[in-house]
Amino acid sequence: MQDVTRALHNLGYPAFRPFQEEIVRDVLERRDVLGLFATGAGKSLCYQLPAVLLDGVTVVVSPLISLMKEQVGTLQQKGIAAASLNSTQTYRETKEISDAIISGNIRILFVSPEKVATKSFFSLMQKARISFFAIDEAHCISTWGHQFRPEYRNLAVLKEKYPGTPIIALTATAVPEVRRDIINQLHLVNPKVYVGSFNRPNLFYEVRVTPHIYRYITTYISSRRNVTGIIYCHTRKETEKLAKNLRNDGFSAAAYHAGLSDATRTRVQNAFNKGTTKVICATVAFGMGIDRPDLRFVIHYGMPKCIESYYQESGRAGRDGGPADCILFYRKSDRPRLSALITKDTSSYDLRKNALDKLDQMARYCETTGCRRAALLRYFEEDYRGKVEHCCDTCNPSEHPATESPGEERPVPRRSRRRPVRQSVEVTPVAQLIVQCIIDLETPYPASYVAGVLAGAANKKILDNGHDRLKSYRTARGWTGKNLAALIRHLADQGILREIDGTPKKVTLNERSGEVFRSGAKILYKIPVPETG
Repeated sequence: MQDVTRALHNLGYPAFRPFQEEIVRDVLERRDVLGLFATGAGKSLCYQLPAVLLDGVTVVVSPLISLMKEQVGTLQQKGIAAASLNSTQTYRETKEISDAIISGNIRILFVSPEKVATKSFFSLMQKARISFFAIDEAHCISTWGHQFRPEYRNLAVLKEKYPGTPIIALTATAVPEVRRDIINQLHLVNPKVYVGSFNRPNLFYEVRVTPHIYRYITTYISSRRNVTGIIYCHTRKETEKLAKNLRNDGFSAAAYHAGLSDATRTRVQNAFNKGTTKVICATVAFGMGIDRPDLRFVIHYGMPKCIESYYQESGRAGRDGGPADCILFYRKSDRPRLSALITKDTSSYDLRKNALDKLDQMARYCETTGCRRAALLRYFEEDYRGKVEHCCDTCNPSEHPATESPGEERPVPRRSRRRPVRQSVEVTPVAQLIVQCIIDLETPYPASYVAGVLAGAANKKILDNGHDRLKSYRTARGWTGKNLAALIRHLADQGILREIDGTPKKVTLNERSGEVFRSGAKILYKIPVPETG
């Protein structure tokens, strides 16, 4: 324990965060591990610390060359012999690093998943002493994940060639099916699985429905001139146009996307890391290589394709623990547009269905009238039982957390001067009708079908099933089928109803469903009010 604690302090960390010590112990005992931690929760320490304590070289598989360079530089500043092997290096540079590995002078080696598949890599590793493998961004190995990269499938060969060498797989975003896929694809042997909390209490989540996106962004940034942040866009063209407009309006901004030259991307990233550029307008190509823990905002110019992507990208804000904003601009056209792209680009039926399901979950997050933090955590199967102060725009519609640079003292901006963006309506009687209708139907049906019965729809399926003769039929007077379906999905999001997987999903009751009759508590439903000016 003394050696571990001393090494921890030498790396500049005063104490362990949750699960870090347990994972380090497991690696030192040569066990396979899968670790899931929120962005900024300290994944890298889980391989850095055992790497300096064990003999031999630790091989870290990392997805981006820019990320490798940042990690190598950080470790070298701490006095740890680290290096990377990548396609940008000259023959001489590769030879020098290879010689250092063979002679035992490199503690941590970063490589890409593509490099792992080459004969030269395995030839080099045969001459080296490997302590263990660390797989960063491990969710990339799963076809069910949000960032599947076929190159990560190459990593399955590691257990075949090095069966006695432990593997630690690390990621910030993985739902249960992705976790299982990571374990299976990497052939992990009886791995210890650690799942940290996905809750980032310092982040404020907001979804805005407004036709004046650019005006809101400039107003928002104007009050935060001394802070840095990222604006994620869907296309390269959007990043360049937005960055140009911001510069023309006097803001420090730059575009970043995969279509730029390596030199340009490096220059933009370095300027951002040093603070000379305050705002990056980027595609998802930007993010994993950044070294700025003090980002005060992450803005999404449009809806991402899935919650995993949104969680990972928004999670790059506030890694220092300070308050930060996660703002998403949502348009009703986002879902059909992204759905068309997914259908066009995905040939596999199963993968297409999975992607469309994830898109549907993302749209529901944008449209929810419940707590956004709770919705995010529930997606990763974590219950949120915390306070709602500075939580999200639905829980705190009149508040907005301060996003100031350290040392600045300015009042927390309030939205109470603007008209409310949501209106609360009590829906307890209608919720009771919904629960009763599900009881009457006996068999689970999609939300739209239940809504049709309650609204008195006379479509062929309802009539053929005889459900127009149920007592629940046409009892939700004053409600349209569309609004009822949205309310049913809201009750499912709040855990009052349960959804059954399928296409489409069906709704049924759970242990909380009876509360709408028994508890006496009011059920409030917040109706979004689009901004007009």
